[in-house]
Amino acid sequence: MCQVLSYINVQSQACIKFIVDKKLEQTISTLNQLVVANQRAYDHVRSYISSVGTGEVEDGLLEALQNYVRVVHIEYGLEVETDFAIESNPQIETCKSLQILRIVQEAFANIYNHAGATHVRFSMEEEMRCIKFIICDDGKGFDLTSASFVTGFGIMNMHNRAKKIGGKFKIISAPGLGTKVIVEMPIKECKVT
Repeated sequence: MCQVLSYINVQSQACIKFIVDKKLEQTISTLNQLVVANQRAYDHVRSYISSVGTGEVEDGLLEALQNYVRVVHIEYGLEVETDFAIESNPQIETCKSLQILRIVQEAFANIYNHAGATHVRFSMEEEMRCIKFIICDDGKGFDLTSASFVTGFGIMNMHNRAKKIGGKFKIISAPGLGTKVIVEMPIKECKVT
């Protein structure tokens, strides 16, 4: 979100310069780009506001994730293939479920805003006292050593959320090869309902 607002700011300043320099074509082109960026920012804020609170995980994490995937398809237009290899809804504390949901939301926002992906695979599996969440896209990928990766607020936020619940967070990506986000969350005794 901060990146979009920063982009809007820079492009707005460029528009002012284009107007002063009487460059009508560049002004129109930049204004059109600003309209798109502004709509993305609006959609992101609207989605975030509707997701604030713990109500969305009341029926369990699995149901919350399935509902969110439907929202992603409608709001972002992304095709999401899911493979939730868990027999039923694991009992996970609300605070942990909410952190996982927020990580997933940030990962999908990044896919929508930056990846240019057409297909996403989202899987959830249980392995030896942990639940693993994997989100893999066919987008443009990025260099993991780039400054925007190292200092990215959204990525840092996902990492901190995973850490907060005792989990692990990992990103695998390379230019032209898409991106894979992996979150592992330990579970003590997972009671299945």
